[in-house]
Amino acid sequence: MFASTYLKSFHILTNINDIEFSKNVEALYENSELYADKAEFLNSKNYLIVTDNVKVLDTKGTLI
Repeated sequence: MFASTYLKSFHILTNINDIEFSKNVEALYENSELYADKAEFLNSKNYLIVTDNVKVLDTKGTLI
């Protein structure tokens, strides 16, 4: 999981473990950076969904 995140806007979904992030999502992990307009962390289903203008910067390459 990402070590640190910067989030301007978020709200809790159906339970305390499910969170939706919106507007300028930024996540940093080691030498990787992730940027997107929306992210949903669904701990109840054990997955993360990142959508809308997704960009990943990594030492191995860039994904847009």
